[in-house]
Amino acid sequence: MSERDTLKAQAVAMGLDFAGNIPTAKLKALIDEAMASKGDTQPSKAAAEAAAETGQKPQAGAGKAPATQPPAGDLVVEVVGPKKGRWRIGRHFTADPVVIPLDELSEDEKAALIADPKLSVTTRAADPE
Repeated sequence: MSERDTLKAQAVAMGLDFAGNIPTAKLKALIDEAMASKGDTQPSKAAAEAAAETGQKPQAGAGKAPATQPPAGDLVVEVVGPKKGRWRIGRHFTADPVVIPLDELSEDEKAALIADPKLSVTTRAADPE
């Protein structure tokens, strides 16, 4: 698995929301910021590099989750496949979104979904019932 695929899998496992075409440096920074919000107060080298690319100044502890962020059990993965459909992780994905609770997927399943270029995968808060 490439470094990018590993980063994407890590971001999904952390419940981070990101676009599928996010640059690798920004993805690293997003992960670093999320980790910093859990107690590390220094931005990492990757966060500093991504900030330099965008002309922003990295901030210690940046990216803290808002108080309203749902617990991990309330996150879902939404997967959209090609019009003709695509099988991955034992499930069929078509142009109609398939919503899967994040806690129902193993790390390997998350990584397989993210690594598949024919699938669009996003993580978001579950719809209120």
